[in-house]
Amino acid sequence: MALFDDYVLAALVLYGAWLAGRDFRRGQCFLAAAWGVVCGVGYGSIMGQIQRLQTGEPDPAPISTLSVAVIKTVLFALSLIALIATLRARPTSGKSDAEVTRNH
Repeated sequence: MALFDDYVLAALVLYGAWLAGRDFRRGQCFLAAAWGVVCGVGYGSIMGQIQRLQTGEPDPAPISTLSVAVIKTVLFALSLIALIATLRARPTSGKSDAEVTRNH
C-alpha cells in the first residue's frame, strides 16, 4: 500500500505531459498542478523521514534511514525543478503567446 501514492503521482504527471503534448496551455496547467501535488507529498515524506532520523526509528527500506532521506531530498529537489520548468515553459509551435491565447 505504501507504493500506491507513487503510482497515482506518476499517473498525474504522465497524464499532464501527454495532455501538454496535445494542448499546451491546458496540459501545462494540469502538469504544473501535478508537480505541485508531487512536491507537497514529497515535502511531507521528507518531514516524516527527518522525524524517523531524530527518533532512531528504522526505515522499512533495505537501506539506511539516512540514505532514504538523501534519496527523498534529491527527488524532492528534482520535483521542484520540474515544477519551475513547467511554469516557465512556452509553446514551441513558433506562435507568440498572444496568438496561442487568441486561438484558444
